[in-house]
Amino acid sequence: MIELRHIKECKHVPKSVRDELEKTSNKKGTKNTGAAKQFYEASARDKGLFDITKAYTRGVFWSKERMGNVVFPSSYLSSTEKEKSSKKRVKDSKLTNPKPKKEKKKAIEKVYPVPAGGYKILDPNMSLVTPDMERQATPYLCFTFQQYHGCNLNTGGANSWNNIHKSMPDGFPGLECVHCGERRFFYRDTETYKANYAHISEHILKCSHCPASIKEELATKKTQHLILQKKMPRGSQSQFFDSLCARLGNKQVEE
Repeated sequence: MIELRHIKECKHVPKSVRDELEKTSNKKGTKNTGAAKQFYEASARDKGLFDITKAYTRGVFWSKERMGNVVFPSSYLSSTEKEKSSKKRVKDSKLTNPKPKKEKKKAIEKVYPVPAGGYKILDPNMSLVTPDMERQATPYLCFTFQQYHGCNLNTGGANSWNNIHKSMPDGFPGLECVHCGERRFFYRDTETYKANYAHISEHILKCSHCPASIKEELATKKTQHLILQKKMPRGSQSQFFDSLCARLGNKQVEE
């Protein structure tokens, strides 16, 4: 049963709040008739709170759906109930979002348009930064992307990293760390690369397979980045990422 007993006794609840609750519960027609109790229960249910009493758990829980499909904290469930709960969530997800494969494929291709003939297979030996691109960006940006080579997304592979990119089409081009060969980045266009290049650089600084000398050089160039960036011609950084996307083959189709 959802009650106010704790709130009335809790020393951390402001006195003004406790007084207001006491005043409300003492109103005529509420103290003895149970109207207040019904009011609080109805309000709680309206906000998604439910009383549960079963063999494996007991208490008050919150449900996003507010219709009794209560989500139990895993600490309250036995291993058997956890397995049942997991299977139920998968089943409910399929029922509530039964999008046909063709529709799903069309939705993906709308966000990630596939060029005529498909995405090109990237050569891991191809340098991502050309001499012309070095004139469009700071040494920090150029050095960062020199630590990566191109790769293609294999959505049917067994690697766990593929699960993160299931919303992308097979063969989508991206970046792979040349040091560990494990960390990969897949971004859809110039703007996304511009917004996330710090994450790409951060991996190199943390990569356990990257030599200390490269990390030190990258860290030094990073301290100079903002100063040098202000001296670059306006729009040059966007040109750099445009060139990068063009070399990867994932430049967006003009509408």
